Amino acid sequence: MLELAFLNKEALSKQFIKIHSDIRYMYYFTSTFLEYEVEIDSSSWSKIQQVSKNKDGEIIGYFSVNINRESNNVSNVRMINFQDKPSITFSKDMHTFLSSLFDIFSFNKINWCVTIGNPAENMYDKIVKNYNGRIVGVYEKEFKFINGKYYDTKVYEILKENYDKRRKLNE
Repeated sequence: MLELAFLNKEALSKQFIKIHSDIRYMYYFTSTFLEYEVEIDSSSWSKIQQVSKNKDGEIIGYFSVNINRESNNVSNVRMINFQDKPSITFSKDMHTFLSSLFDIFSFNKINWCVTIGNPAENMYDKIVKNYNGRIVGVYEKEFKFINGKYYDTKVYEILKENYDKRRKLNE
């Protein structure tokens, strides 16, 4: 179940603190430092931030995008599953979150990247294909992680018009 991150600031911060030193999450942080607290905006002007909750009300994931109001595009898609294994609830919420960017908010385009080697990379490739998007390219040695190594990133984009075409084919 999706819910506003704003309503869950404290619980969300606790989830981030739990994972801050877990090497499995280094792909989320993409930097040489760790954030101990997630910054939650008090409006949806520049970001949309939501949490995924299981049936017990526990936060199992987090979704966020940055908004460019001038171009009506979103970028810097951030998605994280706090569970040790894949989750149907998280997957459904991720689909709902991404679809809402076009279906509810009517944004023009979604741009984001993934660090090559991230276990979520294959899932993002499938999402882009499902949403009729494309892989734009690869930036070499784009991020230096906490382990001191440089990593390449793959860049994605999905246009609303292509998403709409794909959705009509599936109806």
